[in-house]
Amino acid sequence: MRFSFWAGPALLAFFSTVPSVAPGQNPCAARPTQPRWRVFVDKRDGFCFEYPGDYKRVTAMFASGPCGVKQGCLLSLEKNLPPSVPPSDQDEFNNASIDLYSLRIPFHLDLLTGYAPTGYQDTPPEPVGVGGTTFYYYGPGGGGVTYADQFFFEVKGQAFAIDFTGPYTNDKTPAEVTKQIEKKLLVSFRLF
Repeated sequence: MRFSFWAGPALLAFFSTVPSVAPGQNPCAARPTQPRWRVFVDKRDGFCFEYPGDYKRVTAMFASGPCGVKQGCLLSLEKNLPPSVPPSDQDEFNNASIDLYSLRIPFHLDLLTGYAPTGYQDTPPEPVGVGGTTFYYYGPGGGGVTYADQFFFEVKGQAFAIDFTGPYTNDKTPAEVTKQIEKKLLVSFRLF
């Protein structure tokens, strides 16, 4: 199956196969397809995806990423620098997080503009086809601050988001290593 993935202004195309699953069966119940990755399953809302095993689950109230300040946090994952890096060098420019949350609003593109980065408040997010799922993407905005890559999606008429934050390397958007994780995580996303 061919699909497209937007990464900022550049369109990256690659191929993926979607495993067949019996009706009602959890499509993520098997082992992850990526070595050393784990599987997150939301049984209540009916979706699942894989994430890197070196990202550790943290309690939302201690999360440094978007889940630390937003309600509706379902999962917060963080990857910190190794302990050999002094604490003074461990900040939002070096650490990375993946945050999943329910927006607690009906899914409608006009409602998502409230989550737009600076300069895009009147523009809905861009549709991004990944596998059999359409996500809606916001990247960096204006100003001199850093921005998470935000991917919105719909489950049972409700709006959800996955944010990828940091590390930042002389840019206001997450580094290439995070962009590669985004692709792998999103292609593993399944509804059931």
